[in-house]
Amino acid sequence: MRVMRTKQEDALPIISLLLRREVRPHVLGLVALALTDCIIKCWPNMSAINGFAHFLSGIGNSLFLVVGYLALLLTELKAGKSRNAKMTLVIFAVTTVAVHTIKILSWSSLSRPSGIPGGYPSGHAAATFALAFLLSCRYQCLTKIWYAIAASISWSRVAVGAHFPFQVYVGSALGLFAAILIYDGLAPNKLLQELVRRAQIVLFAVVPMAAILSGLHEYENDLVLFGFGGVCFVAGVLIRVWSQTAHTKGERFCSSGPYALIRHPTLVANALICIGITVASEIIWLLPLAIILCMIAMRMAAQEDERIHLALFGNLYKDYMSKVPRWFPRLRELWNVKIASWAVVPALKREALTVLLIMLPLIKEALSHAK
Repeated sequence: MRVMRTKQEDALPIISLLLRREVRPHVLGLVALALTDCIIKCWPNMSAINGFAHFLSGIGNSLFLVVGYLALLLTELKAGKSRNAKMTLVIFAVTTVAVHTIKILSWSSLSRPSGIPGGYPSGHAAATFALAFLLSCRYQCLTKIWYAIAASISWSRVAVGAHFPFQVYVGSALGLFAAILIYDGLAPNKLLQELVRRAQIVLFAVVPMAAILSGLHEYENDLVLFGFGGVCFVAGVLIRVWSQTAHTKGERFCSSGPYALIRHPTLVANALICIGITVASEIIWLLPLAIILCMIAMRMAAQEDERIHLALFGNLYKDYMSKVPRWFPRLRELWNVKIASWAVVPALKREALTVLLIMLPLIKEALSHAK
């Protein structure tokens, strides 16, 4: 179901929302990621503090993780918040498993500077940024300190030659975004969901644009990349076009076409386009970031939209939610959905800019061969 938005609903500037206390750990986490990227690129190795870098990379990292997680667990348990303690353990476990799974999948293709496999992504960076986010949510007055420690440890992994900069940056981002995704799932933040809904295009676009502009560690297999990436992209465009055909002039909401199969088809379409462009750009190591950012954008935007729909339509939308799943369609319903073929051409015209996006990876490939 899709609702036509009013100007009053989007009147509050995004900047004012970003300054709110409820999203301070998230906003400062993004700032810390950007600063970490700058530091490891501008000062990858400073011989004057080489000993300090080794301390941070080894003992400092262990102390921060052990003391930080123990402090969180004991504080939450002492306050009688066993649910928060469980959430801390879940975030630690999921982040660790996710990072090591990616390490196994890319074991030999993205090695460390020394040539030893298993360098992508940095587990130290992922763990410290996930912990920094959790500590920032619990002790907001020290948010800058937590992220400064996480950024310093992440930098140290490059300084001591344990990782390449991109491996550390992806690890840092994965740790932060995984923590945000799980934390919001267990303790929903309505303000964050509103921000994500309004800025979802940024989350969907940032990784594909980075993949197009980057030429670092390209995976050279055009058949696989353009095949898989092309299928994802075309599927996403077709779903967006189908969503357009489901609307008729003057209606406030739609529950037909793809909206009769899932509640948020355009979010699914945007995710497919994002993944398709990232893969087609040959920067496979950015794919985990694309996936997790799509998951954040999809879930939070969907939750916010559903909250708004429930407020507007009440039982009508509750009935719709009971019949139509959020993401995965019921197979028996696929044969009952109709496509308004007369509206395909106008919908394609409205999606012309989206269709042209596939040209970006092709242009990148052509330029790389021309060099």
